[in-house]
Amino acid sequence: MVDSEKTRKEPVEEIQALWRVQEELRKGEEIYRALFVTNPDGIIVCDMEGKLLDANKAFADMLGYTIEELRGKTYKQITPRKWHKIEADIIKNQILAEGFSEAYEKEYIRKDGSIFPVEIRVNTTKDRQGKPVIAWSFVRDITELKEAEEKLIKTQERVEYILATSPATTYTSEIGGNWAATFISENVRNQFAYEPNQFLEDPDFWVEHIHPDDRERIIAGLSRIFEDNFTIHEYRFLHKDGSYRWVHDESRLIRDEQGKPLECIGYWTDITERKKAEEEIKKFKKMTDLSPHGCAIADLDGNLTYVNDNFARMHGYTSAELIGKNLEIFHTDAQMKRVSELNKRLIETGQGIHGEEIWHVHRDGTEFPTLMSDWVMRDDNGNPSLMCATAIDITELKLMEQHEREHREEVAHFARLSTIGEMSSALAHELNQPLCAIVTYAEGALRMMKSGDWDSNELLEAIEAVGTQAARAGTIIRRIANLVRKKEPHRSSVNIGEIISETVNLIKYEARLQGITIKWIEPSEKYPMLKVDRIQIQQVLVNLFHNSFEAMKNVDQSKRQISIEVSTDENDMVQVVVSDTGCGLSAESADRIFEPFFTTKSQGLGMGLSISRSIIEVHGGRIWAESNPAGGATFRFTLPM
Repeated sequence: MVDSEKTRKEPVEEIQALWRVQEELRKGEEIYRALFVTNPDGIIVCDMEGKLLDANKAFADMLGYTIEELRGKTYKQITPRKWHKIEADIIKNQILAEGFSEAYEKEYIRKDGSIFPVEIRVNTTKDRQGKPVIAWSFVRDITELKEAEEKLIKTQERVEYILATSPATTYTSEIGGNWAATFISENVRNQFAYEPNQFLEDPDFWVEHIHPDDRERIIAGLSRIFEDNFTIHEYRFLHKDGSYRWVHDESRLIRDEQGKPLECIGYWTDITERKKAEEEIKKFKKMTDLSPHGCAIADLDGNLTYVNDNFARMHGYTSAELIGKNLEIFHTDAQMKRVSELNKRLIETGQGIHGEEIWHVHRDGTEFPTLMSDWVMRDDNGNPSLMCATAIDITELKLMEQHEREHREEVAHFARLSTIGEMSSALAHELNQPLCAIVTYAEGALRMMKSGDWDSNELLEAIEAVGTQAARAGTIIRRIANLVRKKEPHRSSVNIGEIISETVNLIKYEARLQGITIKWIEPSEKYPMLKVDRIQIQQVLVNLFHNSFEAMKNVDQSKRQISIEVSTDENDMVQVVVSDTGCGLSAESADRIFEPFFTTKSQGLGMGLSISRSIIEVHGGRIWAESNPAGGATFRFTLPM
């Protein structure tokens, strides 16, 4: 009876056990399928011959196939040929022998033919005899990782190259304590003749080799790195030969992502030669601060490293503003070319410049003459290191010379006036400009011939210019004679812009000596043609310019300016406006300024503006003057087009 009941129960239990096994298999298959499908890494299933039985979507997408396209392919079809032998050895020696493989790198071929790197791990399913029958491969695309590694390698190569070629010594150190070095570049051999391992093996090596007078200051100063994240120090460090060398030490604090200090990184630069130069500059500064002349020091590229107050004041700057500036700010382009040639000769030959007349540019744009003397400073090896110069402003000297010439001309002019009367006065006044030009060109030609070093073309130009000015003087005499006889002057079609340009070129040297800026922009388009006597209109402009020169003698040089404007009106008249920033006109002067012999100058003759009015009126125009509200005077004249 008992056996019968037992027999009935056993089939039921077996069926229940079978159900449980099937349920476990079903759950396991669901889990497997979920992991297989959703895994972000590629998964492939192969038989032991290398034929693909299945793959997940991640692997299919990785190669650009569908899962159906991959089934039936062999691993060799999607693997570059160079990997076939390598992977065959892995299959033989690891997968078949051990049943799995360690992670290894290989490459796959995408559907489009491109090749990319992967990391792959293989496991197997074995039969009851323990023989692998199915291979499971887990594949990860490592393209980005490889690119990052390549960038890292290149970065490391660059860093190694920089460390090898840099003249500075690079280091890392602990933070706090004796700031012992944890790394130091090989260049420490060149700078101090020590081996890098001497710093690494002895934590006190760096501190002990700092000059005793600098040591305490440097250790205390390094603590500021925790607040500022960087420090800059200059101190003396003991060379292996027993001498102390000056070091410029810059260091920065490295922190982790949480801001915790990790280590210090920095570099040393040997600045011993710079310190020596600074000492020389200090000595030079002591000698030059009290000098009445301008003194300056520049490096071989022309960058200023020192100027005394007189040099800065001479150019309208402060000393601090000029440090680091290049010499080119003191010269026009044409003048800078000459200065560069002189400096090149100075550096290459050591031949100094003594008493050379060089024109300098003031901060306000005006030019002034100086006498320059330059010489070169050399380092311990005799190589040029710095250029030194002194400059003397000779503007006043030039003005005195100009005034002396003007005084002589006025005396001669007055002597002629006293004998031949008003006609001779007018003639002398009109001839003054061409005669001065003749003297200037003749003196220039004579100087060239006396020097023995002259260019035949330049001499020819000077002599031709003398002839031109002489012809101009003769023309002036004929024009004035015609004017006195009330005959019509000789006129031709000319452009007023050309006349103004010629006149500005004629008087710009005199204006420059007196520190006067002439503001005249030649028009891009030509003005209407006028039927005038070119010489007479030019003489009117010269008279107006000289009148403005005299009016600005007592005005600060930085404010001396003459501006010229030209306009036309509806009456077919051209108006020329000459304005200055001089002393202006009183009510009496404005009414009488064009009368003969009326003058406000202590040594004036009073003929220039009178003659100018006669010329303009004969040409059918008019001339008048007025005071400017902001100071100075404005002269206007019109001419018919």
